[in-house]
Amino acid sequence: MRPLLPPEAGQGGNKQKAADRLLAHLRRWHRAKTEAKHFVEYNGKAVTSVKTAFKSAVRLAGLGPGISPHTLRHTAATWLMQRGADPCQAAGYLGMSLEVLLNTYGRHHSDFRCLGENRQS
Repeated sequence: MRPLLPPEAGQGGNKQKAADRLLAHLRRWHRAKTEAKHFVEYNGKAVTSVKTAFKSAVRLAGLGPGISPHTLRHTAATWLMQRGADPCQAAGYLGMSLEVLLNTYGRHHSDFRCLGENRQS
């Protein structure tokens, strides 16, 4: 199968694995002949701007100003590490390399706290 993203796209992560999973979902969706007409939609209409849609979702959720997709990714990474999630699975979920996850968020993981304390000195 052809990947949706070239191997050099982005940083870290297994793009081929993600592309295969996405392609499988798209094929299943197509066979099911769902009512959806667009890849991303809201109330039956195409979402033409993810940026505008995200701003609307933040407003509707009452999250306040300054919230971005990066904020949510940062929060998810911190919470995953605090709860002792497997770093390899967390890195894959977050779309970042294991090295970046551990260097940036490892200090929040109970198994790596001693490493984080030594690095901060």
